[in-house]
Amino acid sequence: MLIPPSVTTIGNNIFAGIADTPSIKGYEGSYAQTYAEQRDITFVNLGHMTYTVTFDANGGSVPTASKVVTY
Repeated sequence: MLIPPSVTTIGNNIFAGIADTPSIKGYEGSYAQTYAEQRDITFVNLGHMTYTVTFDANGGSVPTASKVVTY
């Protein structure tokens, strides 16, 4: 199960009724990793999130995942 880095909460019983708990895939330092480690669920580390930021000399905003940086 892939959990994106934008997820900041996960219910306590998301695997209720599932015989074999699936592994959780996510990014290093994410809430998905914390959730998996706290519950002894296998976590598949997809590495670090990387962002490319390009600055506009005329001003403006640059989207970075779900955040906007305005200059």
